[in-house]
Amino acid sequence: MWSGPPEPENTMNNCPTILRLTGPLDEVALRRAIAEIGRRHEPLRSSIEFRDGTPGQRIAESVGEQISAVDLSNQQAHGEHKRALQLAAEEALRPFDLLHGPLFRAMLIQLGVEDHLLVFSFHHLVWDPWSMAVFFRDLEALYSAFRNGQRSPLPELSIAYGDHAAWQHEQGPLLSQQLAFWTKELDGAPTSVQLPADHPRPAVKSLLASFCPIKLGPPLTQALRLVARRERATLFTVLLAAFQVMIANYAECTDLLVGVPTAGRTMPELEQMVGLFVNYLPIRAQLAGSLTFADILRQVKNTCFRAYANQELPIEHILASLVPEPLPDRAPLVQVLFSLVGQHAPVETPKLSGVRMETLPVPGIPIGPPYGVIGGVGPAQTAEVLPFDLHLGLVENTSSVLGTLAYSTDLFEVGTAERIVMHLLELLAEIAADPGQQISTLPVFKLAVRQ
Repeated sequence: MWSGPPEPENTMNNCPTILRLTGPLDEVALRRAIAEIGRRHEPLRSSIEFRDGTPGQRIAESVGEQISAVDLSNQQAHGEHKRALQLAAEEALRPFDLLHGPLFRAMLIQLGVEDHLLVFSFHHLVWDPWSMAVFFRDLEALYSAFRNGQRSPLPELSIAYGDHAAWQHEQGPLLSQQLAFWTKELDGAPTSVQLPADHPRPAVKSLLASFCPIKLGPPLTQALRLVARRERATLFTVLLAAFQVMIANYAECTDLLVGVPTAGRTMPELEQMVGLFVNYLPIRAQLAGSLTFADILRQVKNTCFRAYANQELPIEHILASLVPEPLPDRAPLVQVLFSLVGQHAPVETPKLSGVRMETLPVPGIPIGPPYGVIGGVGPAQTAEVLPFDLHLGLVENTSSVLGTLAYSTDLFEVGTAERIVMHLLELLAEIAADPGQQISTLPVFKLAVRQ
């Protein structure tokens, strides 16, 4: 995700969280807990160094003092909250010094005796969505223990991040085998998808984006789950196949790639670690002929099975082999992304004993760093960041599916994104009613092409 000289003002890869803490906060216990997390997880003590022109990881012996404090409790009541939010946003999006580190910061802003803002900011080089769940799970356990005068209840990690990186470098035969798989799997596949856009594609992609919400209500979600069950598939593959069909229809093509993020934690030991493991897989769909949706679903299911069996190969290796000279106006190989966070994904809601916590939005926060960190769920917003043309990011709960369609504002207007969402919902309803229908005969397709 980064291999050149550092860009000191680039905040695209900042991953911030702002929390409102209400209640009696033990600041000493909080500081000790954050320091212990830094000790446990090597990436939080990391910076970048160059060896013979090649970037590598430098690990500090200790995490140091990484939580700064600002006291606004003596300011006028009517201005303290606005000033605190401004400070929090500035801290969340302040650039990181990759060469000197650290790549993780925390700031505690005091508004009153029992009223604080806690700001965390991580660089994406050391952070992914799974890391967030690990970090807050550790924070909850350590804060509770230190607040009660106890030792850390967490067992030492069985391996360190550097151990895994070294293991990866030793997997030459495996990675060569997987590169051979991907070379064959993607042979002849298009390296870009030509979606009809509202604006000409600029010479250099700006990364500016916005997003609009999408919701699959309980009846539709339940119907699609039944389709998945009958076809011995999953809701993930049903939604991915439908999205690929919709994109192919808009682009008027029969062969396309859609990127799918993967957590990249293929060993149990990695599930307890903070660090960047996320990868994405280019999932191919070949839709020529008189195919029903059930036909396409079976194809996508088998394609995903093969892809996940070869997921250890970092996407950078695939790109270097298949797209050696990427164009500056688009993401290489894959311009459309699909992600679904399942109801059994790691919990990301932070908790501290005795303190009520509320997550606050960050003005200017990215929709997601590269390779598929899911965007926010809520009303359409602007001034966001997206390295792809489109990203359908969904979250499954017990009764429904919520999410957003993030879109590049270089290319699309909000009306176009809303129309894609509307047509996708119509397509999903038709699939739920009869997955045996030939896709080319569905009314939603003729409508989508006309518009």
